[in-house]
Amino acid sequence: MSLKKTHLLLVLLIVSLYGFSQAFSADGQAVYVDPDSDFQSVMVRQFDGNLLLIFEKFNLESFTGDLWATMSSDNGLTWSVPYPIITSSDNERHPALLELEPGNLVLFYHKGAPYTFTDFRIYRATSEDGITWTEQGPINLGWSSMGEMNPSVIQDGNYITMTYNRAGGPSYIARSQNQGVSWDTNRTQVSDGASALPRVTKRESDGLYLVSYEVGIGNMELYGKTSNDIHDWSAPEVLITTGGTNQDSRPLALEGGAFMVAYAHQNNSDFNIFYQISVDGTEWSPRIPLTSGSDLYKLEPFLMHQGTPGHLMVIWSQQKGPVPYLDQDIWIHPDFIPHDYLEGSGLMASAAFVKPGNSVTHTVTLSNSGYYPLSVVLVNEMPAFSTYTANSLTATAGQYSYNPATTAINWNMNLNDGESESLSFAITIEPDTEDGTVITNIARFTDNLGVERTESATVMVDAAPPTTSILTPANGQLVTSSQVLVSGTASDSGSGIAAVQIQVDDGPWQTVSGIGNWSLLITGLSEGRHDINAQATDAAGNVQLLPEFIHFQVDTIPPFGNVEIYLPAITRP
Repeated sequence: MSLKKTHLLLVLLIVSLYGFSQAFSADGQAVYVDPDSDFQSVMVRQFDGNLLLIFEKFNLESFTGDLWATMSSDNGLTWSVPYPIITSSDNERHPALLELEPGNLVLFYHKGAPYTFTDFRIYRATSEDGITWTEQGPINLGWSSMGEMNPSVIQDGNYITMTYNRAGGPSYIARSQNQGVSWDTNRTQVSDGASALPRVTKRESDGLYLVSYEVGIGNMELYGKTSNDIHDWSAPEVLITTGGTNQDSRPLALEGGAFMVAYAHQNNSDFNIFYQISVDGTEWSPRIPLTSGSDLYKLEPFLMHQGTPGHLMVIWSQQKGPVPYLDQDIWIHPDFIPHDYLEGSGLMASAAFVKPGNSVTHTVTLSNSGYYPLSVVLVNEMPAFSTYTANSLTATAGQYSYNPATTAINWNMNLNDGESESLSFAITIEPDTEDGTVITNIARFTDNLGVERTESATVMVDAAPPTTSILTPANGQLVTSSQVLVSGTASDSGSGIAAVQIQVDDGPWQTVSGIGNWSLLITGLSEGRHDINAQATDAAGNVQLLPEFIHFQVDTIPPFGNVEIYLPAITRP
């Protein structure tokens, strides 16, 4: 390793200890704050787990850009102080980044003279560590004249696939089989006409490519095209969004299979980041806000899978000073979850405890919170220690069934924006299930956007009966009144006491006042012996009787008859 490279590594290690961070908010946090204009960021997670972020630092006076980088070892919470990687008197901008294998980083960007828009070429640079970069020169895409710009790349099996546009012209797509050293020169056109900033993503499940790009000047619109053949883009282009100004689109194939496109949208004076979702790349949801606020320009989003299924990292350029573009910082949302259309859905059990042999009802609610009509498939397999309660399955809409072979409940449901439907069924707990067993019922939702959601509900088996005792009257006690206050205690270690009842002689069971400490005044008692029994019932339905009766004697009649008093004789001396 060279002395220069060793020095750079040492500097990075030192500055990373003091990496910039600030309080995280719903709209993200700044990666680093400086007085410069920072734009067009891209990011990869390296094979060692660290994040490498590259962005352009633009000088408005010289109208040139340089490429800088920063790293994070804690999933984007803190970052090293940015350092330059590609700098010159020329204009280097719009980076596109891949790590093809450990220690094999490749960077693409357009480069040209200041103040020009037609003499750009797309360049390639390489690095082993993300710190020291070597510019390899321009790539040949088959054009005799200059004008290629705005590259976007994805790793596509053994290929690198790139989209780019020609200055003032259409968008194109090309492929490389040797890590970007050479490219096909087919000049395959994607957009129907002039467009800018084409970005590409691919859905691996079916090999469907999506390219999004902007069209127009001023109030720009976003369009997209899909294809399973990189050399055939004859399908009609589809309008993704219109109204106001829409620019800087960035598509991503979500893990569930849907496509997401994020972009900067300006309505009146502010720019914010919005996104839309589509199952097939042709029908798109309405726009959904990703950032908020009306006083700062937020531009040029970049999307990347975060590592946890359904979670994304989003970076963008955000205005800091009072004038847009003069002072922009790179911001990040390190853990963004796209809108969950089923966020109001859930699974609930009718009781927290259940007695072995008894049933408990479960209710699934599907609620579409808006933006897009959904087709939802729900699967609920019977949990351990339970069976489906026959004829208990009902739903407010949709197709539903119980499959004895798989012991699963299936529900297919169509929900328009804002609609809500429910399904109910009961499970019966096996009679010999041990006390304290936790039974977890799981419902799995999958919608036509590819979003997967899991809801669960737990009940605990309560097989232990409660206990109760009578404190007053004492067993065998003589009571000299026609009424007596019967009192006692009750306890249960599981679901808790639901009720305590007592029975006097062969009379009806009467519910007492109180739970843990209870009492009941019994009136109108006849003379003689009386027996008292007590029983406690817990919330799961377990019942416990006293092992023996308590008896007492009522005697309210005083004794009667003659009383003779015999005095001793008095003898005088």
